[in-house]
Amino acid sequence: MQKRDLNELVSSSGTFLRYGAGPGVRVRLELDSDIPNCLIDPALLDAAVLNLVLNARDAMPGGGEILIVTERLVATNCGPVGPAPGTYARRRVKDHGCGMPQEILEKVLDPFFTTKGENGTGMGLAQVRAFMQRVGGCLSIASEPGTGTIVDLLFPSSDAAA
Repeated sequence: MQKRDLNELVSSSGTFLRYGAGPGVRVRLELDSDIPNCLIDPALLDAAVLNLVLNARDAMPGGGEILIVTERLVATNCGPVGPAPGTYARRRVKDHGCGMPQEILEKVLDPFFTTKGENGTGMGLAQVRAFMQRVGGCLSIASEPGTGTIVDLLFPSSDAAA
């Protein structure tokens, strides 16, 4: 793993992600200028985000937009499920697809669970979760039927001043 600028990695993978999203889906980047550096493996990050983009694309069979956002997040008063207190670089992937009901959302990180029938392996989100655990980060998913899905990847800051 290397100390890296998340915005630099997002910018360099933009064309790759647009290609993965396909012709009917627009990928839009919104990059905050105040992002802390984090320890990350760029190849694993690309694989994780491509997985999220492919899932978002599949949730919007009629086309649409995938929004990829970076921003600084300072977690202070955290509950048992959220991140530990500290400064994070957040990478958010948001779609306006079909969304998922709560009972599906509770299973999507389970290995081999898929919402894609025979077309899915059920390993994509499980791999993203494993990657986030490896870098000491957090993964959260929010979704509602008819409104889409938001996946947040939180990377702990490696900046001493953060």
